[in-house]
Amino acid sequence: MEVLFLPLGIFILVIVVIVLFNRLTNYKKKVDNSWRDLRSVFQKRIDLLKDLLEMVQLSTVTGKEISTKIIEIQKETVNFKRMKVEQFVQLNHSLNNTLEKFFSNEEYKSELQINTKYQELYKAFIQSKGDLENAGKKYNLNVQNFNSILPKFPTSMMASMAGYHAREMFDAGLNDHVSKTVTL
Repeated sequence: MEVLFLPLGIFILVIVVIVLFNRLTNYKKKVDNSWRDLRSVFQKRIDLLKDLLEMVQLSTVTGKEISTKIIEIQKETVNFKRMKVEQFVQLNHSLNNTLEKFFSNEEYKSELQINTKYQELYKAFIQSKGDLENAGKKYNLNVQNFNSILPKFPTSMMASMAGYHAREMFDAGLNDHVSKTVTL
């Protein structure tokens, strides 16, 4: 009878390890997929920068300062898909600050507010900001779930063997003022 318990115990242990590892891997895939979605939404914001640069160049004095900043941001975004979360957050904050300067600048407002392309661009940036915040919330939820199972035994041992580490949260810049300061 004892001979039967040993193979049964090993079989149950193998099943438990497989189930736990699959659970851990599924959490990691959710984090990876939501990070990919977040980068995709950010790419749409980057694509809008070309139109913004054209808008800025229509203006005179402050246009040079903002167009220089936009060009700097565009250069930084070349490799943004390989950035770590912290670098990505800094780039997003820099973009948000530049957008705030542009959309809240009285010179641009008076000059471009009657321009439908300006209005469309403004709405597109506001929409992309909301999309980024939503993607960031989804990512953060998945990161929170993933990070919460990592320290638990025996998952922690499997995570260590697989090379899985806790992930950083994403701050989408919820405290910036782009959508609050500008009224059309």
